[in-house]
Amino acid sequence: MGKSSKAALVVDNRVCTSIFRFKDMMTRAVAIQLAIDKTNVSKEMTPSPEYVSPKLTVVEALRVMHDSKFLTQQLLAWSM
Repeated sequence: MGKSSKAALVVDNRVCTSIFRFKDMMTRAVAIQLAIDKTNVSKEMTPSPEYVSPKLTVVEALRVMHDSKFLTQQLLAWSM
């Protein structure tokens, strides 16, 4: 996940309901020494992630990230 910058999304009725990112794995599983091979991803996912329309410009998306005080890439561009 870290090398490829990939994440797992859960979509229900065309709405992103949760996400599992490298940061989730590191802060919610590895850092507290959970048994990775026995821990369910669903318990470590971030529920209700914020997302924007891919029709926004980069400047508009950065404004949303700034206003929401996101430190990293916590904002998803979503279209379905």
